[in-house]
Amino acid sequence: MARHGRKNDWLDVTDFNMAEVIETRIMFENSPYAEKARNGDPLALYPIWHIQLRLDKLYPSNIYGLDFGILADTKEVYEVQVMIRFGI
Repeated sequence: MARHGRKNDWLDVTDFNMAEVIETRIMFENSPYAEKARNGDPLALYPIWHIQLRLDKLYPSNIYGLDFGILADTKEVYEVQVMIRFGI
């Protein structure tokens, strides 16, 4: 599901196909907000894999890929963000 336009306007993108891995990197992160920070400590950093995948074509709202954040120690998906092509 991707945000499309206004705040409450969502667009479902289903039946998509992956084409290739664009980038894989590991970063050390945490939320800067204590209430959202892992274990309540915003100063503690945790390893998170970021894996960017390119889709097989350009989907509605110019979505061309997905960026997954995966906690390296627990293997849980931390976040998923769409990658949008601008200027088309």
